[in-house]
Amino acid sequence: MKKRNLYIAWGILYGLCVGLGCIPNPTGMVAGLCVIAALGFFVPPAMLLYHAIPRKHTATIRLVGLLSIASLVLTTALLILNFMSFRYTETAGNVLYAILILVSSPMVCAQVWLLSLFLWACLLMVSLKHWKEA
Repeated sequence: MKKRNLYIAWGILYGLCVGLGCIPNPTGMVAGLCVIAALGFFVPPAMLLYHAIPRKHTATIRLVGLLSIASLVLTTALLILNFMSFRYTETAGNVLYAILILVSSPMVCAQVWLLSLFLWACLLMVSLKHWKEA
């Protein structure tokens, strides 16, 4: 599969996760679709790494690594802010949650937060392992 197509698929899955993440308390088939979309979100970057590592494509390896660390750091910061938002107005809490959806769309979409964070960490660790080798 071409690298360009993987980036397009990744972008489409991101948009799908954002859209599904905006559904409050999904149940039934919608909840299942949310989990499938969130897991599917991690397939394109894993395939990008799978193809980039043996070919030593530094730019791809670093991009996936940088996106992984950015997502993990921003998610942690936004989770802390969201948990502290009980002190803020309802509007401020809603804005923080909307930003969390944009930054961590697969996490919010699947409602299985640990799984998404774990998959981002896996992408990060694989990227870091091959960062210098490429």
